[in-house]
Amino acid sequence: RTRGDLIFIGTAQEELGLIGMDYWLEQNPRAADMLIALDGGLPNVNYGALGIYWTRYFFRGEGSHTNSSAGKPHPARALSNAILSIYQIRIPEGQGGAVYNVGMLDGGKIFNAIPEEVSFTMDLRSVNPMLLDSLHAEIESRVTQAAEAEGVQWAKEEVTRNRAGGTEAMLADRRRHPLVQTALDVHRHLGIESRALATGSTDANAAVVRGIPAISVGRGEGGEQHTLSEWANAPSALPATRMVLLLAVSLAGLR
Repeated sequence: RTRGDLIFIGTAQEELGLIGMDYWLEQNPRAADMLIALDGGLPNVNYGALGIYWTRYFFRGEGSHTNSSAGKPHPARALSNAILSIYQIRIPEGQGGAVYNVGMLDGGKIFNAIPEEVSFTMDLRSVNPMLLDSLHAEIESRVTQAAEAEGVQWAKEEVTRNRAGGTEAMLADRRRHPLVQTALDVHRHLGIESRALATGSTDANAAVVRGIPAISVGRGEGGEQHTLSEWANAPSALPATRMVLLLAVSLAGLR
């Protein structure tokens, strides 16, 4: 038997903004001294939290038949100009990095009319909370400029707001925490070469941003996640399972 309690949690809607884990932590604010998320592939130990902002931007106008559309405000033109402008944003160096992506486009119902509404989605990510917010503000500024230049209205829907945990320098104390070092030692004991990374995009993020020591570790070897070419090496699940069991016992202690 272990000296400490081991709580096993199965969560829902991790991909939609860590909804399940957020709910559990909110309902059990003092239950977890540490948290380990089983997510992703071997071999790295992630102790940070990648901030993720998902936003949908809308451009709206009166619309018009193609025959009478010349010179009229055009939501699709505003959208295209906004996207072109956004992709000219340069990510500053030395601040933890960031990445963004326009993942979905939508709008219009017929060939022969100016659409009354079009939209695009923005997936913005950074471990640096200040950089995340500044880039979000810059993107919104460029959306505003594109809409005003075209003479159309714009609006936004904030879909997901996952907070950022901080850069490697900001998380220096987390890197030194016994949770991280124990995880690295367990990997090494099993012959798995591993690195500690100050990032992460799993249920562990919900704990990191609350100040709870947390990591995510892999369940096996794999790659090309979220694509039709995603793959996994089934035999690697065995050493991964051994790693998780040994890590849990090492942290909880034995009676």
